[in-house]
Amino acid sequence: MFGRKLMIRTDNRTLKERPIIMSTPMVKAILDGRKTMTRRVIKPQPTKTGYVQICLEDGRVSWPYLYTPARVGFKEKEMLCPYGQVGDRLWVRETFYIQEWLGKPLSELQPLHYKADGNTDSLEDYAAKPSIHMPRWASRITLEITEVRVERVQEITTKDAVNEGCPKGATIDLHDNLQAPAVIHWFANLWDSLNAKRGYGWDISPWVWVISFKPKKEK
Repeated sequence: MFGRKLMIRTDNRTLKERPIIMSTPMVKAILDGRKTMTRRVIKPQPTKTGYVQICLEDGRVSWPYLYTPARVGFKEKEMLCPYGQVGDRLWVRETFYIQEWLGKPLSELQPLHYKADGNTDSLEDYAAKPSIHMPRWASRITLEITEVRVERVQEITTKDAVNEGCPKGATIDLHDNLQAPAVIHWFANLWDSLNAKRGYGWDISPWVWVISFKPKKEK
């Protein structure tokens, strides 16, 4: 019992902007035009006897609701996507290098280099900064959310796996399901590299936010 698609547009509300972390390979995919969506774990996850359901309100699609067992029936809780609604912006945080000047904090005046651009061996005077520490002014990519929906991660289609940034000619280490297309295996491996250690591996097929976007370069 879950919704296949969730789309929201509120023309009269104030659009919001939030940060989102992307790995270096995924930043490259965005810049190359290969990545137009991302999947993020829903927290909290439904219990084994709980479920997620999309509800309609006043003729429009609303956010999903999480149902967990209660003494009588189920307890209902509206779920809000922490990454925003359609029309909101996400500014990408990525690993970067900055030329540190003695005694001066990070500022827009300091030269930057992004790890996704390569050629990092020559950056002797630069300090590496993890993506989590990237300030807004250093971000060069803004993403406009075009769609949000909810599904289990194993429900990903071949088309969506391609839109997740699968590189052409990628080498695939197969999962147990050998009948799935190679691009699905690529995504499953990518997913596990980011989420398996946190307890949200491909094998348990966690519920995820599926966020589609239009990339817009900032710099």
